[in-house]
Amino acid sequence: ETGTGDGDGDDQCAARVSRPAGDRSDPSDRSDRAARLVRAADFRRWRSVVLNITSRCALDCLFCNEKDFHFKAPDLTFEEIVARLEGYAREGYQSVCMMSGDVLLHRDFERVVEWIGKKQGMVPAFATTGERLDDLSFLERLVARGLRHIEFSLASHRPEDADLLAGRRGIGARQRRALANIGAVNGRADRPLIVSLNVILNSINAPYLRDTVAFALDALGRVDWVSLKAVQIAGNARRHPFLALPYHRLAPAAAVAAALLEERGENYFLDNFPLCALPRGLWERSQYAFLVRSGQRLRGENYDGRFDRGSDFAARGHDHDPVCSTCDAAPICPGFPGEYGRLFGEREKTALADVPAAADVA
Repeated sequence: ETGTGDGDGDDQCAARVSRPAGDRSDPSDRSDRAARLVRAADFRRWRSVVLNITSRCALDCLFCNEKDFHFKAPDLTFEEIVARLEGYAREGYQSVCMMSGDVLLHRDFERVVEWIGKKQGMVPAFATTGERLDDLSFLERLVARGLRHIEFSLASHRPEDADLLAGRRGIGARQRRALANIGAVNGRADRPLIVSLNVILNSINAPYLRDTVAFALDALGRVDWVSLKAVQIAGNARRHPFLALPYHRLAPAAAVAAALLEERGENYFLDNFPLCALPRGLWERSQYAFLVRSGQRLRGENYDGRFDRGSDFAARGHDHDPVCSTCDAAPICPGFPGEYGRLFGEREKTALADVPAAADVA
C-alpha cells in the first residue's frame, strides 16, 4: 500500500521519526543507531513531493488500495517528468518520491533517478514491492545514479503467502532476494540508503507478524523506520474482505511486532488504526496522530489527474463514524474504515469504549 497523488508527500516518503522508547540493544550497535536517527531526522525536515509516473503494475495484490483510484493512461514521458521536476525544484522540494504504479516498470526510470540525483538540492526516492530489485546489478546502477531512499512494502516473508497476497507466483522469493540485495548494498555503502519498511497487516500474516518483521529487519541490516499498516478496506481489499480482521484481533498482533521493534530500538509507527483500537502504550505511535501533531498535511493538493482520482481518507475508506462524535481525539485520529461496521457489526465499533482524550497523545 503506497500513497497516491502528485503533490505534498510528507505522509508517505518523507522520513517519520519517533522517539526511541529506550535503548535495549547491544552497546556496540548504538553508534549505528545514533547515525540512523540523525540521518532520518535530517531527512525528516526535507520537503517531499510524491510523483506518479505510471499507473502500471505487474502485480494484482489482494490488499491494493489503488485499484479504484487510478485511471489507466499512458506513462508520463521523460520530457513531461522533467518539466514537473523543474517545477518542484523551483518550489523548493528536496525529495521526489515516485510511487503509486510500479515505477520500476517505467522505461525511463533510471534516467529519471539520474536527473533528480544530479539536480542540486534534490534527492530521488521511490516506493516498491521489490519488483526488479532482486537483480543486484540493477539496484547498484540506481544507487550509482543517485538513488537515496527506498520505501519497501511487504505483506509476508513466507513465499507462498506473499505469492497469494500479490496475486503472482514467484514474487515472495523475489522479495526475499530484493531485501537481501538492499541489505548488501547498504552494508558496503559509504552513504547508506534511507530505507523505510511498510508491513501490511492482514488476516494471513497476523499470526506470524513478528516473524515477518524480524525477517525483514535481519535481511535489510539497517532500517530507518517501520510502518505497521492495517490493511485498508478499499480497492481490491473490498473485493477480498477476508483479509481484514476486527481490531480486537489485529491490534494484539501489532503489539507483539511493536514489542520486537522496541526491543531492537527501531523507529516505528502504526497506521490505519483508530486510536481507541490501540493499547494505551501505543497511542503515541499512531502515524496519523503524529502527522497532525507535527503540523503536516496528510495529503497533497496537486493531484495528477492522469492517474489519480483523489486520495483523501474518506474516499479511501476511512471516515469519522458517528460513534466518534464525542471523542476529543477525533482531530488526530483516522477514524474507522467505512466498511468496518458492515464487515464486523456496528457493536464492534461501540465496544471500543476506552476512547483516549486528545491530551493523552499530545
